[in-house]
Amino acid sequence: MGQRLDGRAGLHAYFLLHAISLLENGQRLAFIVPSDVCEGVYAPPLWRWITRVARLRAIITFAS
Repeated sequence: MGQRLDGRAGLHAYFLLHAISLLENGQRLAFIVPSDVCEGVYAPPLWRWITRVARLRAIITFAS
């Protein structure tokens, strides 16, 4: 990612980063994670990186 992820990020955020970094051109990834990946304090730099290195097709959220 090029910078440290905020210490409040859960392990699931690191698994997501690693999974994305393993993708090759044309490959796809589906990942189910808690909402803090989208809404947490650490989320903005994470999503800037994701949208820089991958094409985001959809985010699906579920109401609790």
